Amino acid sequence: MSKDRDHSQTSSPRDKGQSRELSVSEVSRFLKRLAKFYHDPITGNPALSEALAELASALGRRKGGMKFSEAVAGLSAPPKRSPFPDLSRLKDLELEEVKKILSPDIKKSDLMELGVERFAISRSRMMHLTTEQVLDTIKSAVRNEESLSSISREAQRSGSQRPS
Repeated sequence: MSKDRDHSQTSSPRDKGQSRELSVSEVSRFLKRLAKFYHDPITGNPALSEALAELASALGRRKGGMKFSEAVAGLSAPPKRSPFPDLSRLKDLELEEVKKILSPDIKKSDLMELGVERFAISRSRMMHLTTEQVLDTIKSAVRNEESLSSISREAQRSGSQRPS
């Protein structure tokens, strides 16, 4: 048996330039198998397994003969994150600007920089928190600053109305 013949028996259609597009049902079957692979709680990832199984089911509800590229053509790309302000500007950000940029999409390191620079929150305090907890801590700092501003405005208004 020659080497060329052995190679031709084991080569894939893609190697020969005969690639074909996958169908929705083929991708769905693959995702189901992958979900089973990740299902084991000790060696796998049950959350990923569940997500893959849900995706396979959603794809399975599409037309069986449909090509995968046709099935996903209508899906939109995720929205782009708003650009995080330059670190040198964090200290000077107005509360409204801070509120606009706060979202779960921001990296924990960026949130921590914002907390340290804008609100003087201890970096060591935030390091042990999850991203969601850091976000909540910053939102709390925003609410506190808003409350202090309201109290200050009321005090100034009341003070200006007092006779001297």
